[in-house]
Amino acid sequence: MFASDRDEMKGFSVQGDIARRFAKLLKQAESVAGTPEADAFTEKAMALIAEYGIQVLDSDRTDSADGRQIVLREIEFEGNGADGAITVLTKIGEALHCQVVYEEMSYDPDVFRAEIYGAEIHVERVLLLIDHLTAQCSIAAARDWRQYRGKLRAKEYLKVWHQGFGKRIAQRLSELEAGAVQRVAEDSKGMELVLLSDSDRAKSVVFEIYPHLANRDFKRSLKKSEYDAFDLGMKSGDEADINQPRLDR
Repeated sequence: MFASDRDEMKGFSVQGDIARRFAKLLKQAESVAGTPEADAFTEKAMALIAEYGIQVLDSDRTDSADGRQIVLREIEFEGNGADGAITVLTKIGEALHCQVVYEEMSYDPDVFRAEIYGAEIHVERVLLLIDHLTAQCSIAAARDWRQYRGKLRAKEYLKVWHQGFGKRIAQRLSELEAGAVQRVAEDSKGMELVLLSDSDRAKSVVFEIYPHLANRDFKRSLKKSEYDAFDLGMKSGDEADINQPRLDR
């Protein structure tokens, strides 16, 4: 049921044409970063990846409990934005039916190592998205910090901001994928069950490897002082609302 990336993922990649179209859209978004046009390009890129995932699953009907294997891919983040990148990665992973487990490296507090568990197509989509969004959210977080008038210090602000950004991106991905299910899948109800199964199987593998995580509750309520930073992150992650006012870079 589970295989590491070293054994099973060497030959797997998103189809070349899809990857090129995705990269082109993200390059267009980066060329006009901080504008409504950038939001539109990014939304199209996310919609492309969402729909591609459903197309792959719909053409491969191995959706039983013993169907597609859950695989592992490892990734590291380093530098001042590593903590925030991990937060966004975790939110994206959950939205795309994966589970992310991470640790801060003892030899350097600015280095985080993450393990992503999920069906191959989901893991590959997560990695494609985080590669772009890490850079994009760093730009947006710095821009919003210049406008921020709350009481949080920079490190606290960034932590909460990334939570808001990641949550909104995850919501967008879930909405885009739900739309893709209705458009693409021959059996939309059946596809919804496949996706639910993928999420459950990823969780089962993680809890088998890390049983201490099974009963942990990672949710917490925002403090009053954190609302402004969280809302700024949500707004910057709101790729769909291209008409909303934007803060100047």
